[in-house]
Amino acid sequence: MNKISKYLSDNLKKAKGSVLAIGLNDQKLLDDMEKNNDITYVELLSTNIGSDGSKKSWFTKKVTIKEFKKKYKKKKINYIVCDYHLIKDQLKHFIKNSVYINKEYLYLFGDKDEIDIDLITKRYSRYNTSIDIIENNKEVLIVINNSKAKNHFFKDIYYLIIDSLYNVLDLLGTFLAN
Repeated sequence: MNKISKYLSDNLKKAKGSVLAIGLNDQKLLDDMEKNNDITYVELLSTNIGSDGSKKSWFTKKVTIKEFKKKYKKKKINYIVCDYHLIKDQLKHFIKNSVYINKEYLYLFGDKDEIDIDLITKRYSRYNTSIDIIENNKEVLIVINNSKAKNHFFKDIYYLIIDSLYNVLDLLGTFLAN
């Protein structure tokens, strides 16, 4: 067991309240959540991909990131455990919605090469959150404490426009560089 899995396992054993897991496929972590009696509500959102590459999604719910505010009420979820690979395309919507629905901690894990740590740190620090980064050889875990986070409608709209412009300029720069 690597350092990141052990850290997640220890924190999920101590978790209290509700947990939203997006793309969590580690069986040991799922067992730890099941054994914890203090967890009252668990929601698993993922697409189970088999070893042959075929999608097996009949046991999972499909909720888009844009629908988080409708499905989950404000500050309802205590813990969010999320695989970065599944949300990277909709990161600007995920950040504002995760701050809206999350009460305590957000665990964002993935490959070190794939995650832009500076971008995530910059975008979450807008909402007055504290961020810890745990790195392993190939993996990284970003722990975001949303207990003091505040969001407002106009602030969310402003940052959505800024992030969209940033993405357009980034795509334009990539296109011109090639």
